[in-house]
Amino acid sequence: MIRQRTKYAASALALPLLVAFGARGEKLAFAPADGSTLDRELSMEVSLYVEDLSMIVDGQDMGGMMMGELDEALTMSAVIKVTDEFVKTAGGKHVELLRTYNELSAEGGTESDREAADGFDALEDSTIQFKWDEEEGVYKKSYHESEGDEDLLENLEVDMDFTALLPDGEVSEGDTWEMDGSEALSLFAPGGFPQGGGEQDDEVMELVSQELESQFDEAFEDFTIECTYKGLREDGDASFGEIAFEFEGEGAIDLSELLMSMIDLQAEGAEVEIDADITAGLDLSFKGTGTLLWDPATGHLHSYEMSCEMTLLADVDASIDVMGQSQQFEASAELSGTGAWTMTTGSGE
Repeated sequence: MIRQRTKYAASALALPLLVAFGARGEKLAFAPADGSTLDRELSMEVSLYVEDLSMIVDGQDMGGMMMGELDEALTMSAVIKVTDEFVKTAGGKHVELLRTYNELSAEGGTESDREAADGFDALEDSTIQFKWDEEEGVYKKSYHESEGDEDLLENLEVDMDFTALLPDGEVSEGDTWEMDGSEALSLFAPGGFPQGGGEQDDEVMELVSQELESQFDEAFEDFTIECTYKGLREDGDASFGEIAFEFEGEGAIDLSELLMSMIDLQAEGAEVEIDADITAGLDLSFKGTGTLLWDPATGHLHSYEMSCEMTLLADVDASIDVMGQSQQFEASAELSGTGAWTMTTGSGE
């Protein structure tokens, strides 16, 4: 009996050790070596079809006439190639990063008539410094050893490793967790998108940024993003941690103030008086899946791919008076389609 009790006691003492050793998993953390470099290539492609369109101008229905011209998909694509130099990292985040924009290209239009986006390549061949300001709690962005238009840096973000998808601690195969919905926009625009163009285009982009930035954050806030650790994936001599994720959500954007501001800007440029009253909104719906491969040896992203289905519902009700000539405008449109995002990485030069 004494021996039996001793055996039980020994087992009880050993149990915490067995649990501790048996529960160890992989640590997927952002921790690139200071001074290391990484080449990235991000590509995205979005195709949208007009499912329904209603447009009434001064009581006349114009929607039917336009639907015949919109049987092709509306498309948008972009390619961003950069080289990142991790000057310094600490505590799972960048302290200082130098990002060189090697290639920037974007185009949009219908399937048969696509045009390059003017000004999207404005930062090409530039190196931008992102430096963490501890006192203000923000990244200061500036041109590195060069000068340029500071407005072009406004929409840039430091993170292109999708770190919001990473788990807080060690994980084992099959573990699940949720990503904060407020970070959802980073899945679609890692590193932000450079803006550029002519003087008026810059003003329009600044308006869009000011009016919609906070709204997008709120619209994505209730997104559900579920992550699952699939374990290590072997690729040659390397092993990468695989995170699968799926997301679904809806959001609403108020476009009224933005459209009013754009009309005011147009009126200034044309030196005419425009009086407008506009109510406009955009409802968004997304559902998709993706996979992130993380390199635990280097502490940064190895590759990323994501695809989604989306639906956009737009409604506009406007009354516009231009130099005494008034016009009533009502429109609604439903668009649906798909999007695909990929990022690959390689050794920096």
